Amino acid sequence: MGSRSSCGPLTPLVLNRGGGVGSWESAAVPFALWGKSRGLDMPYPLIAHLLDAAAAAQVVAKGFVPVSLAERVARWMASTSAEWAKTVTVLAGWHDMGKASCGFQDSDATACPDWARGRQDRPGVGRHDQVGACLAWDRLDDHRERYSAAQIVGGHHGTIHPLEERWLRCVGGAGLVDDDPPVELLRSRSRLWEILDEVVGELPDIRLPTPAASVTLAVVVLADWIASSSELIERQQAYLGDHAASWDPLAHYERASELAVVHLAENGLTAAAVRRVPNAVDIFDSDRAAWTDLQASLLDEFCPSGAGIAFICAPTGEGKTEAGLIAAERFAEASGRPGFFFAMPTVATAEGLHERLQRYLDRLSHDGDGHSLRRVHSQSVLYDSGSLPTSDDREAVRSAATWMSGTRKALLAPFGVGTVDQVLLGALKAKHSPVRLLATACGTLIVDEAHALDPYMRKLLERAVEWLAALGAPVVILSATLPPNRVAELASAYQAGARRGTDTGTGGASGYPVLAGDAEPPGGVGYPGWIAWTAADGWSKADVSPRSSWKLRVETDDVPAAAVLDRKAEQAVAASLRGECVLVVCSTVRAACATYWALRRLDETLVPGESVEILHSRMPHGVRRDRSKRLLQLVGPANRDRPRRLILVATQVVEQSFDVDFDTLITEPAPVAALLQRAGRVRRFRPPPAGEAVGAHVVWPTGQGGVPRFGSPIYSKADLMATRACLTSGESPRTLEVRVPEDVPCLVKRADPEDASGFDFDESVATEAEEATLAQLVRVDYDKAEGIKWAIPTATHDSPLVGLTGTLDSDDTHPGTRHRAASVLVVPAKPNGESWTLASGESLNHNPRIAPARRLIAATFDVAIPVSYPNDSWVSKMPCLSGGWDRTPLAGAVVLDTSCEKVEAGGYALRLCNETGLMVEKVGS
Repeated sequence: MGSRSSCGPLTPLVLNRGGGVGSWESAAVPFALWGKSRGLDMPYPLIAHLLDAAAAAQVVAKGFVPVSLAERVARWMASTSAEWAKTVTVLAGWHDMGKASCGFQDSDATACPDWARGRQDRPGVGRHDQVGACLAWDRLDDHRERYSAAQIVGGHHGTIHPLEERWLRCVGGAGLVDDDPPVELLRSRSRLWEILDEVVGELPDIRLPTPAASVTLAVVVLADWIASSSELIERQQAYLGDHAASWDPLAHYERASELAVVHLAENGLTAAAVRRVPNAVDIFDSDRAAWTDLQASLLDEFCPSGAGIAFICAPTGEGKTEAGLIAAERFAEASGRPGFFFAMPTVATAEGLHERLQRYLDRLSHDGDGHSLRRVHSQSVLYDSGSLPTSDDREAVRSAATWMSGTRKALLAPFGVGTVDQVLLGALKAKHSPVRLLATACGTLIVDEAHALDPYMRKLLERAVEWLAALGAPVVILSATLPPNRVAELASAYQAGARRGTDTGTGGASGYPVLAGDAEPPGGVGYPGWIAWTAADGWSKADVSPRSSWKLRVETDDVPAAAVLDRKAEQAVAASLRGECVLVVCSTVRAACATYWALRRLDETLVPGESVEILHSRMPHGVRRDRSKRLLQLVGPANRDRPRRLILVATQVVEQSFDVDFDTLITEPAPVAALLQRAGRVRRFRPPPAGEAVGAHVVWPTGQGGVPRFGSPIYSKADLMATRACLTSGESPRTLEVRVPEDVPCLVKRADPEDASGFDFDESVATEAEEATLAQLVRVDYDKAEGIKWAIPTATHDSPLVGLTGTLDSDDTHPGTRHRAASVLVVPAKPNGESWTLASGESLNHNPRIAPARRLIAATFDVAIPVSYPNDSWVSKMPCLSGGWDRTPLAGAVVLDTSCEKVEAGGYALRLCNETGLMVEKVGS
């Protein structure tokens, strides 16, 4: 195929009859049907792309999917792993058969065959993926899984479509598609089927229950993305150009298999080898003396016989991260799922863990076969590179580019760290949910800071955990303040999935171990301690001694609301003048900025960046990153030369995975669990001397008559009333001493509005507290119901396959994973004619025709500021990054004109300050 015909279609080639594929009445191969053209020098034949995808599917099924998962799918299908591999190979080979239609062929004027020019398919038939489902329906004829298999073919772009079975049975798939089809189309389509049958075979006679169909569809999607790689297509085209006269379909298929293996290896997507359980050197690069009792207990006593779920709860400083890795290694050995995905609540916390986990993998890989740790969040494309996909379909290009060029490719890698949103998206009725489930199921899911999830996200996590259990994947949950009811919810979800995973749907014995153990966790999780459940072993647990015990003294300072700002500043300055490092935590960005300026006014000797600093989420990414690194250098675990005085004003960003060590905490009111997290940043690496306590001060605003206020833009009234009851329940009405870790589980449980025990409120506020708690429970139930509404069906054999996907398609700020949350990136820049200029001097076009260079993407992202907002009245009034930006993490970002002191849009005023970041306020507030 060295050149294109002058009239448009590719010149038909001659099949080498001696190629071993067989012979046909006509020797012409249907190269006149094109399959790919966008971004290519010449169109790529449809038959070539179909064979490429089939070959890639076989490589993925046999070389990427864990053996234990393939065997589980085969059992569901009442077949063998080899038959399942053939099933995915055949369906991947069929995936783009919908392009063998006049409607698709006419979509590219230069590649369209003359006989298809100007012709269209029947109205309403849909895109080529839906056309492919109709044609697959005809091809399957009397196959018992005709409907599900056709849906898999039609779902290869990420959305599974319902089929009009009544019409399909009445007029057939081709009858729904073709409108007076030319004989050349029918002949070419027939040749495609014949070649595919000869090279990859026919679809085996298997069952396709929903869990098996989900995994099968995921492999088909991955195969299409691999086959759409520009590098793979260009290599195949180069060979076709040199061997046009003797093209052999079987040889093409075998060459595609080799290229698919190379593609996976080059992108770091090879399967991880099952590794040994780590020793002390692997974890800490030291002897066992450095281990905590929690970590030693997991290594010595946790011996699962298969996949399961483990909960590890401990206060800060007990090494939960390393304990989670030990549990994951134990599970990997028992379940045959050697990789892991470490899921964190935010991108910032994931980035903070990346280097630490990479060092662990480096130490674990003494034989040179180590894997790199992939970032799995919306910003991973800034750190990764890869080949771009080629497709006639812009949406397909965007999906494949998003996954295979960096942002989502990481989730497919053996080892990853990222946001929990990527896991939750697998449980949503969203595009490519089956791919996310498959990627996560190839290893152990480790969820850190599980207590940070709201009720909506918890329901999504439960559904994800249920599916992972059905797929035989282990799960490890880490938390410092996880209430018992959260443990019970996740344990129940995993047990339900495990039961469904052992069901073959045939009514006979499944061949899997009988589920063991009680439904409820026996006695809860120790603190510190761990508890785990597997289908064969039931429950196992260990309560261990903490590395250290200490006291937390929380003093509540009631202050008139108008004086709260000054009181926080006075306490912080006074403590810093005593030579202490002070952490001041505020509930909102606005309060943090106001506190920062109050400090600057009160003590003019404070030097920004040296003795006083501010940190919150509404700062340019680069600024927040640099300030976080600087703070870790000043008060992190490795620094012994602490500053003489330092005040950090921050928001909730310091509560999770931020290893800093201050002397004193001053905080606004917050839920008990959040207060404990904040207190964990005080004396974190320097336990107080015996008899002394870690100090924390809660500055509580009061109204008339000194009555405490419970209003907050962040926290519920019920949470704050429970906190107040907790803080005033000690011997002194204004001081509470908490023994850590002994008292923490009880406090967390009692302060949880979803728990029935709660606090006994004073008569003066009992009615108000009861009403607030009821309102909180109503909202929790509503949020949980919303989670169930948007979640995929349960992992049963007869769940509707169409329910596994939907139209949702986004990343970490997805409205489906962050309920009630909307956010946007704001890019500060100065206007420069029709373009913009960043602070770095880079020129930015907000609507380019092609994707920006990676250097510009990184520079723009470095100055971008994430902003959550209640409505889009101001966002819609600002220039939006679109066009070529749509394939970057900055898609949909808005540009802020920094040539003005402030920008007013939609009733809001936006101000950018180099010290305190971005302020967004209502005009006139």
